[in-house]
Amino acid sequence: MNKIHWRNLMKVEYLDASEIEKDVTLTVSKVEKVLTYSRYKKGEEHKLVLHFEKTYKKLILSAKNLKAIIKIAKSYYIDDWVGQQITLTREPSAKSESGFKIVIKNESKPLNA
Repeated sequence: MNKIHWRNLMKVEYLDASEIEKDVTLTVSKVEKVLTYSRYKKGEEHKLVLHFEKTYKKLILSAKNLKAIIKIAKSYYIDDWVGQQITLTREPSAKSESGFKIVIKNESKPLNA
């Protein structure tokens, strides 16, 4: 029996690990800075967010995912990230409510800066 997560019934704009059952490849369409609430810092903070083609869902970039997209795009400039295809997967996480976190798979070589 397939169980339905509550997030799947709501129009939540940000991707959550509970929505990714297998690896998914998406194309970055836009990058922006948004003000979000951090439950860890108990306040607002600015984060970079990736928008994707063919979906309204966005991904708030963690520090780990930020490093991954820099390596994939081979650039520190967000304009160079647009059009990049990235593969999202999920990994176990003790901090997450769902028990998982979204991770950008990085199979490229390190960026020499």
